[in-house]
Amino acid sequence: MTILYLCRHGIAEDPRGRMKDADRKLTREGRQKFRETAEGFRELVGKKGIVKIFSSPLVRARETAEILADVLSLPEVQLLDALAPPGDLKTLIKDARRAGSVERGVVAVGHDPILSDWIGELCFGKTGQVKMKKGGIAAIQLTGASARGELLALLEPRVLRHVRD
Repeated sequence: MTILYLCRHGIAEDPRGRMKDADRKLTREGRQKFRETAEGFRELVGKKGIVKIFSSPLVRARETAEILADVLSLPEVQLLDALAPPGDLKTLIKDARRAGSVERGVVAVGHDPILSDWIGELCFGKTGQVKMKKGGIAAIQLTGASARGELLALLEPRVLRHVRD
């Protein structure tokens, strides 16, 4: 069994002009708030509770994952195309199971509505059951060999920010 943490990227800049969606960065507020969120997450899982961080290659997700890696003292973030729109849940599950364990979980940083849909699919058998906030984190215990899981927690960023206080 593996615990998979799905994390939605932090607050990003609005697209402007001819800016590509993939190039949108976290705002200053987004970086600050997500660092506080990541510190709360560290309090819950501990520095050694995460073995790997996967990230969508899109800039805002990558920046979010790098903040999380810094707070958790992990040396690197692995970019995973499966986390970029339109997403590939089967590939993510395979890579998460390969990297994680019962003792140490895996974080996947990505985008909505993909992550919300995946939580619904994994835990409830259909999409549309959950809505993730920017910077939110869901903990899912993957069960069996199939793409099924048990939702352990769905944590809003403001809740995680208060954990660190």
